[in-house]
Amino acid sequence: MPNAFHASLVGIVSLACASPPANDEAEPSSGGTSGTAATGGASSGSGGVAGSGIANGGSGNAAGAGAGAGTAGFGNTAGSGGSSATGPGGTGGSTPTGGAGVGAAGNAGQAGAGGSLGGFGGGAAGGSGMAGSAPSCTASSLPICEDFEGTAGGQIPTGWTKSGSVEVVTDQAFRGTHSLRVNAATNGARRITRSGAPVTALGGSHWGRIYYRVQTPTPGVFVHSTLVAGSAMSPRDNVTIEVRPVDTVQNADRTHQFLYNVQPNGRAEFGKGSSYNWRFDDAWHCAEWHLDYAAQSYSFFLDNTEITQIRITNGAGNFVNSEIPQTFQSLSFGWNNYQAAAPGFIAWIDEIAVGPTRIGCGP
Repeated sequence: MPNAFHASLVGIVSLACASPPANDEAEPSSGGTSGTAATGGASSGSGGVAGSGIANGGSGNAAGAGAGAGTAGFGNTAGSGGSSATGPGGTGGSTPTGGAGVGAAGNAGQAGAGGSLGGFGGGAAGGSGMAGSAPSCTASSLPICEDFEGTAGGQIPTGWTKSGSVEVVTDQAFRGTHSLRVNAATNGARRITRSGAPVTALGGSHWGRIYYRVQTPTPGVFVHSTLVAGSAMSPRDNVTIEVRPVDTVQNADRTHQFLYNVQPNGRAEFGKGSSYNWRFDDAWHCAEWHLDYAAQSYSFFLDNTEITQIRITNGAGNFVNSEIPQTFQSLSFGWNNYQAAAPGFIAWIDEIAVGPTRIGCGP
């Protein structure tokens, strides 16, 4: 069975690893202000320019479509920190007495550069700034946006339902202090689901984004696992389907692929898989996907890079091996593995965001 399954995911073909959905389921922001320098006060500005200081460059936190590139500090002045969605981060400030500047981080931009050598004292170069990242979904107007910060540990957010052992925790977070933890289980769904108007309002086209982290070592077995799934009616024959835009298959050697996967009720499962080029590494990663009913198209991005092997571009009215629905009834986020995997996967999900346009991950 594993060898046959492995071979089936080279192209768009039938899979043989999951039951029908009934068995699978248990049921841009503007620029901000900068951080402060060692002694200087921060002022707001187009990128969040740090105030003057006598030691290290301040960290900026401009986000989204904020300012452009940060500039280097001069004399006792800290480097500016803000950046635009595509611009580079600010460089570190330098001090005339030899202290090292510290690279400033720009949200949604590139990493801040290290501080320069001291002007007169020959200080050491500063370290690299923290890489920027896309803005949190806090206070966002996106139809679905959940960062778990307002949910107590051990609970799930209001408006969501859950399947299996899944809960908000404070032991890990991509940003902030809260995330959703998927607890270990041999198999089955551990996830939260959103349904109703926020989902149906998306219509036939949406972009989605999650940050995820998988604890290692993972079980050393062949196993198919779903992180994001949507329930809908097939545009082909009006049967219930589960569309899985963030989906993986891990081999026994712990390499895994990504795939687009669909499980119709009463028909054979199908999908389009990539090569087995990845491993779970106990680090945070960003997954993005785009589904479009009108064009019957799908694309998937990992940490800002598209995995083109699994892109689908069927064109209008061609539902073969895509079956992207006109409307979803629900969207689920978490983990569902269909083969036994002991002691089980532990994973964290953070900053779920779904909307009509690309939300982004940052660099």
